[in-house]
Amino acid sequence: EPPRRQAGRHAMLVDLLRAACAERPVLLRVEDLHWADPETLEALAHLVAAADPLPLLLLFTSRVEHSPLDGPWRHRLGDTALTSIALKPLRREDALSLASTLAPADDAYTQRCVARAEGNPLFLVQLLHNGPGRDSDSLPPSLHNLVQAQLDRLPVEDRLALRAAAVIGQRFSEALLRHLVQQPDYRCQRLVEHGLVRPQEGDYLFSHALIQDGIYLSLLKAGRRALHRRAADWFADRDPQLYAEHLARAGQTADAAEAYCAAAQGEAERYRFGRARQLAEQGLALVPGHAGLVCALGDVQLGLGAVEEAERHYRQALADGAEGELACRAWLGLAECRDIADDFPGAVDALQAAQSVAEARRLPLALARLHYLRGNLYFPRGDIEACMGEHRQALHYAREAASREFEARALGGLGDAHYAAGRMISAGEVLQRCLSLCETHALGRVEAANRFMLGTVRIYLNQWQAALDDSLASAQTAARVGHVRAEIVSRLTAGWILIDLDERDGAREQVRQALRLTHELGARRFQAFLQESQARILLAEGEVEQAQEMAREALAGSRAMGMHFIGPWILGSLALSCTDGEQRRAALAEGEALLAEGCVGHNYYRFYRAAMEVSLQDGDWAGARHYAGRLSDYTRDEPCPWSEFFIQRAHAVCDWQEAADGVPAGDLPQRLQYLRDTAQEAGLLTSLPRLAQCA
Repeated sequence: EPPRRQAGRHAMLVDLLRAACAERPVLLRVEDLHWADPETLEALAHLVAAADPLPLLLLFTSRVEHSPLDGPWRHRLGDTALTSIALKPLRREDALSLASTLAPADDAYTQRCVARAEGNPLFLVQLLHNGPGRDSDSLPPSLHNLVQAQLDRLPVEDRLALRAAAVIGQRFSEALLRHLVQQPDYRCQRLVEHGLVRPQEGDYLFSHALIQDGIYLSLLKAGRRALHRRAADWFADRDPQLYAEHLARAGQTADAAEAYCAAAQGEAERYRFGRARQLAEQGLALVPGHAGLVCALGDVQLGLGAVEEAERHYRQALADGAEGELACRAWLGLAECRDIADDFPGAVDALQAAQSVAEARRLPLALARLHYLRGNLYFPRGDIEACMGEHRQALHYAREAASREFEARALGGLGDAHYAAGRMISAGEVLQRCLSLCETHALGRVEAANRFMLGTVRIYLNQWQAALDDSLASAQTAARVGHVRAEIVSRLTAGWILIDLDERDGAREQVRQALRLTHELGARRFQAFLQESQARILLAEGEVEQAQEMAREALAGSRAMGMHFIGPWILGSLALSCTDGEQRRAALAEGEALLAEGCVGHNYYRFYRAAMEVSLQDGDWAGARHYAGRLSDYTRDEPCPWSEFFIQRAHAVCDWQEAADGVPAGDLPQRLQYLRDTAQEAGLLTSLPRLAQCA
């Protein structure tokens, strides 16, 4: 998310500085600190904090007005040694020394300029640029008038050009300037010769910000607005942000609000949520209550994971009169917020409201998003047919809208639906198509939401290394694009794999990070998942009572959210951690009853695996064979390597224990060795001890 990316930038700057200081002492100069935005000041504060042990001198310059050197930023620096030098007006001898670089110091005109400038170097330089023969005494004591006097000496076309340049800003391109003055051959040479602007990296820069300010303020309102309108036309297809800003300054308030809305959406689509929020807020300052901007702010907050704030903005947009496509967008955003908050009825109602608008206005992109979100709602409830049908509808509308992004999302949803049905091989194939689209079209956020699912599926294909790589890569991608929910599930998946690898420290760290993000996002659905993982880690460490307590906490959370998402899985883990035989049997009975009602596919795999293990621990060979048979029945249409391994393991261990006189018959030793080798290769290391006993 943005704070993590910002922290990375700060760390990079400090590392670069340390590397430079390791070679030689360094002077780092930052001019005009009064122009620094909060992000730049934050970065500089980190550099100052790192400076103390380094051979480094930091030099800042700032105007007195708006200087951060005397404000809260200065207090952030703590005990860092900071010497402030207030630059007073130049002494006469220093002013003469400066003047001598531009004109003879003993010249009468130079002497008058020095006296009139009263120690202000900018005034002095500009007075001298007026040149001998001009009466310096006639200039008023303000930079505005000083700049105006300089303007008056220019030919008309240069005066017009300089005024147009002031509308653009401190830095401007010659091409844009030509557009504003409507002179395709205009050149800035005379402006450079008069010291008003200077070339910089292909563009031009006013020699001082106050020069640009003075010229801009001298413009009549009507002329200023006309130039801003012309500048807006230039930026319309080049820079959405500058287009919006110039429309605002041109007095085109309504158009500016729409432009800010589009610019904010564009930034959000590129995951630059901080900038998107700033643009939306700038637009709202122009037109308070503008429904489109309020909705855009909701999209930004949703992207940042601030679900409550996002929901507040979506509701405000609807209350402020959002209509048509905008109302549909607000309802869809609200549905996504309710889904994250695990409010199924609220999400269903919001989607129904969105659907009435989207169908009436025939909005294929909105319908693609709507059916995708509805499919996601059915997934944790184990309503597989409804989940599959909704994602197929989403794919249809995504293709009608020619949206690669929502086509990829719909494919990811179909992969989820196959996963929910327990068809792991089919799920993997569809997810591969989804990720291929993401890679081709640089859909990082969609990739983050689906890469971990491929990792999850690969667990059941016994591809543990690829599964772990996918999960960790997905967590990194999700963190980079600010997709908190995807990062949670990516780390959750990595935790499962590490538990089977008996790498408890690694698993614990992944679960810890995922729990932190779960609390930040308010996604209660995943808390029970993570608590189940914690219970498994505690059980592996021999902390049976703590494991049982954690499993019961997970079960309580699952009961509150709905048992069909992960309930049987948790009941299997609870049975493993229970020392009381009656409680074990009760947990297994409840889990099997839930599976008979229909649940998300992973429950069948995980519950039957746990139930087989409980039966083997209890010496209940018939029970182990029963649960192995149930898993075999469930996966009959599409067996996968993971389920086949545990089914064969249960039968092989039972065959060993039931062998007459303890002598294994037939190919049982070879079968057991095959299973040991498979467990080693598939990363199912926690299943090895039971196999090792059969020797």
